[in-house]
Order: sequence, then structure tokens, then C-alpha cells
Amino acid sequence: MSVARTAEPHFSLSRLAFSARRFVMAAMVMAGGIVYVEPSPHELVAFVAIAVCFGTGLRIHPRLWPMTFLLLAYIAFGIPAMLQTEPLKDGVTWMAVSAFLVGTSILYASFVAELPEENFAVIGWAYVAAAMVPAITGTLGYFGVGGADLFVLYGRARGTFKDPNVLGPFLILPFLFLADGALRGSLRQAMWRAVLMLPIVAAVFFSFSRGAWGHLVLSCALLAFFTFALSHSIFARLRVLIVIAVGAMALVAALGAALSVPKVQALFSERAQLTQQYDTGHEGRFGRWERGFALALEKPLGIGPLQFAKHFPEDPHNTYLNALMSFGWGGALAYYALVISTIILGARAVFVPTPWQRHTIVAYSTFLPLALLSAVIDTDHWRHYFLVVGCLWGLIAATHAYRRAP
Repeated sequence: MSVARTAEPHFSLSRLAFSARRFVMAAMVMAGGIVYVEPSPHELVAFVAIAVCFGTGLRIHPRLWPMTFLLLAYIAFGIPAMLQTEPLKDGVTWMAVSAFLVGTSILYASFVAELPEENFAVIGWAYVAAAMVPAITGTLGYFGVGGADLFVLYGRARGTFKDPNVLGPFLILPFLFLADGALRGSLRQAMWRAVLMLPIVAAVFFSFSRGAWGHLVLSCALLAFFTFALSHSIFARLRVLIVIAVGAMALVAALGAALSVPKVQALFSERAQLTQQYDTGHEGRFGRWERGFALALEKPLGIGPLQFAKHFPEDPHNTYLNALMSFGWGGALAYYALVISTIILGARAVFVPTPWQRHTIVAYSTFLPLALLSAVIDTDHWRHYFLVVGCLWGLIAATHAYRRAP
């Protein structure tokens, strides 16, 4: 993808401050791969990163104010709902975590918008490093190596996460980051990136998360489509087709080998069904949604965080419904506006030929399926969700400034 201009920093930076920001942001991303305890290492490093980055002159790009406003409105509208929580301290803790994650999203957006091509690469490689720990421990644990009780839950790989359903989606962005390089780089680069992709895709599979499987397939399809459609040479498009064909054959072969193991085949047959027993029925997931949205119409201020399970058998497992329950109508509208605007503005940014267009494709191909996945699972406290949103908005802001540059 050719571009006519090169990226320029929005303002001058001292070399020390610039290096410090990159270091703490990389450390923050890498710490996000270990989420066994609360607060996790990610939270501790994030406070340092926020202090260092904004303390050394990082600024919020003007084009980030819409995102910032919507995120702050989301939290502000949640306060009246929070006051209804029983016990109140649980609601305060839950809302404090939400506010913290909002802050990290603004930080990621500001960092990426500052120098989009270089800084997104810093986050991307740090994310790959972060993914290796839960991916490898989860896969080994699934096969009973190195602490199955610690790295497996309900017979499914969870690695250094509490839930397999979080591990799988967490691994998608680093997989796409590596896949993008394989689609564009030399044969040698493609081969060593494939080596790094192997433990990631294995962990996604062994998490046996239906959402993660769908997320991976749709994200890869979007990445391939955008890369193919926006390539300006026949050779580049042919390369995309060849890499996809080789990757698909390798994936089918690996899947066949995995399913030859009876233990894997049995759980795959169970998890591969479109619906599970806990999805259907009056008390199932879908039934709770119908009754939950009906309740939301009667509660403009919501019912408070963590209260849904007190009205129904389980949590909503639907972030859009949970936004109504935990943040009220105002907070939910702010959240919906954030998701819709991110989808629309991100799609526009994908088609602008910038030096960081490939990064925009990776971020958008991750976010869109993640937004869809949020309709069947609670993603409102997923650290990597706010990372993806922040990075994509940073790229959107930089792209807008690039288009308007003389």
C-alpha cells in the first residue's frame, strides 16, 4: 500500500521522555497477560504508565475528545446506578474498576495517536510477548503438563486467566498482528511469525470457547479481505491468496491431528454445537436477555452493578444489556454511541492510505468481531477490550489529522 507522505510527531519529544513512554506502555501491555489475582500486575503497572506518560507531556489528541466524552459520560451515568448496589462497597469497587479501564483506554489512544506507526508496533510486539505466557501454559496445562489444575478450568485451557472465555479472545489481536506481517513480509519473516502464531492458535482452540473460535475466524477473514482489497499490485494480492491457502491447509491438518485425540474430540463435539443447554429455556441465557431488557425499560437508572444475578439465575452475559442494568439508560446510550462511532469511523480510517494503514486494519479487524462478541458475553471489564478500543481510536485520530495535513 503506497502512501505519499510520512508520519510526523504532533509535537517534539525529548529522547528520554519518548523512551520512557514506550518502556512503560510495553510493560503495561505485557503485564496484561497474567490475570490470576485482583489487582493484577497490569493494574499496578498501569498506574505507573499513566503517571509517566501524562507526566512527561503526553496529550490527548483533539480528535480523541469524542471518545473521551463518551467514556466519561458512561462512567458518570453509572454513579446513580452504583448507589443502588447492595452492598454498596461492591458497587463502588466495580465502578472504580470501570473508571480505571476507561482511563487505560484514553491512555492507549493518546499514546498511539502521538506516533501511530511506531507506537502501535510497540504495543503489538509487547502484546505478542504477553500472549505467549497464557497461550503456552494453557496448552501445556490442557495436556496435563506443568500444572493442569492451575492452567485449566472445566477441562478447557485458561492459561494465566481466570476464564477460558477470556483467554481465547485475548489472543486474537496478537495473532492478527503476526498474521499481518506474514501477509506482507518476506518468506523468512512469514515462517518465523508462523512459529509464534502456533501456540496462540493452539490456545484459542484448546480454550474451547465458541466465541473465541468465531472471533478468530471472522477477524482473520476481515484481515484477509482488507489486505487483499487494498493491495495495489497483482503480486501483493497473489501473495495474500497463497498465504491464506497455505495457512488454511496447515490449520486443517493441525485440526485433524488434534481431533484424533479422543479427549479433544469429545469436548470439541460438545462445544461445537451452536447452542448449549444453559443457553435455552426460560432461565437460560436467551431467556434472561428477554426478561432483562423488559426490566431495563422499567429502570431508567438501572439496578446497579452485580445486581442482575440477584434478579435472575446468572449474570446477563450480554454487555449491551449489562450497560442498561449497571449504568442506566444514559450510560448505555453513551456506550452504544461509542461502539457505533468506533465501527463507523474505524471503517473509514481503514480505507485511508496512511503509513499505519496496516495497523488500522489489524485493530479494526479485531474490534468489529469483539463488538459482536459483546452481545453474548460480558466484556465490560476485559482489559484487552479497552486496549483495542483505545488503539483503534488513536489510529482514527492520527488518520484524520493525516488527511487534513497540507
